[in-house]
Amino acid sequence: MIDCARDICEYILRTHGRFPAHTDAIHVPGVWLQVHHVENEYYEKFFTNGLTDAHRVHAEHGVTEGRRARSDG
Repeated sequence: MIDCARDICEYILRTHGRFPAHTDAIHVPGVWLQVHHVENEYYEKFFTNGLTDAHRVHAEHGVTEGRRARSDG
């Protein structure tokens, strides 16, 4: 996935001579960021190498349903 993102960024830079192509690098109005947890079982079943070690470790450390398991009770 990193190689794919890198290829896209390099394409934009080669094509437009700058990155990002049509906006300032810091100020990007109208762009929203969404973060979520992947369903490990789904990716293990339907994709070859669909998960990284970071995904697996993240799930193993008690992060479920969008909340970190608290150890302070």
